[in-house]
Amino acid sequence: MKSRITGVIVGAVALIFCTTTQAQNGVEPRYERYNADRKSIEVDGDLSDWAGVTFIEPRFEASDGRETGKGNSTIGDVTYSTFAEYAGGTWSGPDDHTTLIAVAWDQNGLYLGIVVTDDEHEHAANNAWNGDGVQMGLTDADRSTVTHLYNYCIKDGYESGKVYKSGDAGIIADKERGPGNYSVAMVRDDAKKTTTYEALFTPDSFGFAKFEVGQQFGFGVCVNDGDKDTPGQKGWSGWGPHMIVFGKTAPDAALVTLTAAEVLASFETDFSDGEIPETAELFGVAEIGPDERDESDEPNEFLHVTDALNGQNGSMKIQDITDGRTFKEFEVGFRLYISDSTCCGSADDTSPAHRPADGWSLSIGNDLPDTIALPEEGTGSGIRICFDTWDSGGGEAPAIDVWNGVEGEVGDGSQDTWSGGLFVRQKFDGVTAAQEDEKFKDPETGEFVFMWTHGEWVDFSLKVYAGRIVINYKGYEMINEELPAGWPALTAPQWLFAGRTGGANSAHWVDDFYVKVFKPSGPIITAFEGTAGGFSVSLVDAEGNALEVDSAKAKFDGADVAVTKSKSDGVTTIAYSTDSPLPSGSDHTIELTYSDEKGSVHVKTLSFSVPNYIVLNADSIVSDSIKGESGFIANITQISTEQTGKDSLHGNSTVKAEKQINGEYIDPDYEEPWLNEADIEAEEGWSYYPVWVE
Repeated sequence: MKSRITGVIVGAVALIFCTTTQAQNGVEPRYERYNADRKSIEVDGDLSDWAGVTFIEPRFEASDGRETGKGNSTIGDVTYSTFAEYAGGTWSGPDDHTTLIAVAWDQNGLYLGIVVTDDEHEHAANNAWNGDGVQMGLTDADRSTVTHLYNYCIKDGYESGKVYKSGDAGIIADKERGPGNYSVAMVRDDAKKTTTYEALFTPDSFGFAKFEVGQQFGFGVCVNDGDKDTPGQKGWSGWGPHMIVFGKTAPDAALVTLTAAEVLASFETDFSDGEIPETAELFGVAEIGPDERDESDEPNEFLHVTDALNGQNGSMKIQDITDGRTFKEFEVGFRLYISDSTCCGSADDTSPAHRPADGWSLSIGNDLPDTIALPEEGTGSGIRICFDTWDSGGGEAPAIDVWNGVEGEVGDGSQDTWSGGLFVRQKFDGVTAAQEDEKFKDPETGEFVFMWTHGEWVDFSLKVYAGRIVINYKGYEMINEELPAGWPALTAPQWLFAGRTGGANSAHWVDDFYVKVFKPSGPIITAFEGTAGGFSVSLVDAEGNALEVDSAKAKFDGADVAVTKSKSDGVTTIAYSTDSPLPSGSDHTIELTYSDEKGSVHVKTLSFSVPNYIVLNADSIVSDSIKGESGFIANITQISTEQTGKDSLHGNSTVKAEKQINGEYIDPDYEEPWLNEADIEAEEGWSYYPVWVE
């Protein structure tokens, strides 16, 4: 599979555990305990296969008098540092030295990925630890004994951009302590000023026959730094680096647990025998059948959402598959065919002038309709993934859109009123006003990739997991974005796959459709609102792991604030009210910290902007003595065709209606205004008596 890598994934890991808000061993609390995602990685110096695994930037307490902490932040009354200067070394900021770390595993190995941003790479010494390089250590699960120590680096004289692997000249990869094997791949890119380290540690390195869910061990990483003018080990970053430096001390390691996403519920169908599971239903023109051009004895059956005919609208709606549960993480996948357009533009569907229409969407939410007037826009107040193939003139298509309906109101069929919250958009080539640099290109060839499938079936997958949304389509990673902490949770949602054609057309066919919902491991945010008067956050407990209400606290714009906390039926509400209204249009952040029953400490960062408003001066308020009666006066007019003998007198025109109310329309027979039939008090003495309508 091809991948478009836009950068290393950075963010807080979704599954992180800590026993207290202040780690006792100097590791930043939220990373003192870590759940490693299950993922198979090729150790080749290319991080593209780490997609979906979150890289973290852990800090540590630089508490030894021989080191000076830099890039500091305070949690409680403890200062945690990004980097520690040592023995005359200096740190000038994130571009000088920053480290991102990720861990993944499968049965055959534990994978360690590290990306270091470093303005200079220096390693003249013959020891792996004495210059730019990695030291990694393991302990038993109790973190009482250091069992393994590994050191690896790229030495001076390297070739920028070259992948160095175990056994190559120009590197050091030694094993200081413990049995077992490991392999590495390392790349220094001088132009990007980054060094990438990948390592694979086999199960025997840990004393295991194979890796399995639930296994635990202590884990420490120290990434050393030196510069040309200050060579050698002159400082470090890392994850529990004090396990490595100043003596090998097992209690200073982080605790890693091997876990795998637990599937809460699933749905799948290959549409064979013309059937779908009972939880799903078809609407509009949608039907299951083969490709009529397939002359095989047993042609493949699939879902025809629309065929390549004008004016079609079809859908498949799947009811709740979770038995009413709340979740955030899920995966959807299917095979897709968008092709065979008979209109418009170029008949050659490999040409940018080709114009299939109109598109499809996957809407995930509650109370969804059976069909949508504009399926390419999606529907509902949940999450919508939209494939819009027809540019209406604004350069908005062809494109894949991800919308968060909670952030805006949706018209569901009227583009003039549609205003949902766009989260991310990836545009494509075609008949469009989009700019060239907005369109997706094959990262290897530089050629444009079209949204339609040129008569072929292609794969689509969407995964919302570990705080990110990842969309793969046609063998490319099209979208990989970090989600905000306030991204909506879903409770017992429906899943609506819908498509349409209009005055132009395309086949929209689907096969091998599946949905997987993953069980939350801890409490999740279900609602968040920020206003001029403060904020409110709601969280729902995970099954078997509730939120500890008393542990909840918050910082508002960096300052500790007193919040109100309440809990009912597994839903915790945390709120804060300001003493006075926040300024119109101002931006604000909340850092929410809470623990769950299993001892995990969760830190969530939320943000909001106050809507614009106008403050009225007190002097402009009219006193009650001169207000009179409150309310509005409505002037209503009606002149029927029976009265005038004309089709229309004022034709719903405001100006003409006001003219009639002012008595300026004159009945030529009586030389007086036409009767306003809507004025009940004026019925006596007029030239025409109104007809009463019950």
